[in-house]
Amino acid sequence: MKKFIIIISIFITSILLYMYFIGNSFLNIKEYELKSINENFKDLKIVQFSDINYPFVTNMNKIRNVVNQINYLNPDIVIFNGNLLNSKINDNQKESLINELKKINAKYAKLYVYGDKDSLNSANILNKANFKELTYEEIYDINNNKLILANKDHVDKYTDILVSHSPDEYLNFKSLNNIKLVLSGRSLGGLIRLPYLSCLIKFKGAKTYCKDLEKEKDTNILVSSGIGNNKLPFRLFNHPSINLIRFK
Repeated sequence: MKKFIIIISIFITSILLYMYFIGNSFLNIKEYELKSINENFKDLKIVQFSDINYPFVTNMNKIRNVVNQINYLNPDIVIFNGNLLNSKINDNQKESLINELKKINAKYAKLYVYGDKDSLNSANILNKANFKELTYEEIYDINNNKLILANKDHVDKYTDILVSHSPDEYLNFKSLNNIKLVLSGRSLGGLIRLPYLSCLIKFKGAKTYCKDLEKEKDTNILVSSGIGNNKLPFRLFNHPSINLIRFK
């Protein structure tokens, strides 16, 4: 019996170590080819990332890697879906974060929405890093064609893309046929994924939609798995990731 308990203890410890060190390592780039919302915006590239939750588990090296990968993808629009910070940070950490996020390049815009943990401190960092809070944004291409993005408080009958922290916000707008794409975060992909249990841990605001790409009629709902963690420092079969959306 004692030997059995030791074996079980070693097994559980090994799994937890794997979930902490391996689960939180690497950075997946998930690519999605979606039908263009507007024929004039074919080949548009949007990079979406979310839930950094710095400095919990996420260190500056991981953030540098995120920045480098985003720039490598050469996006037209970059969207951050909220939850920049997980706890208080000092002035040096704040400056490092600003300097790194400032390096992110986008052809048209760098936009963000508030997460449930974000405060004015998060907004201050993002603003100084040349991100703009998204309320109602009209993106024009070189031929003056227009694409409209809005947060949950500014959606109207002209909105093409809803950008929110919580994917379940879309439930309030399902009756609108004009929203073709929802970009959100919050869920962290459920942190732990197992066969037939793709979102083992569900957070408030991401219980209906919690994983990758889902579809409601003509609307694509894309949920970022995030960069960091929320309270639990573990991930399983669900590495940190950023999303690349290509309009075709």
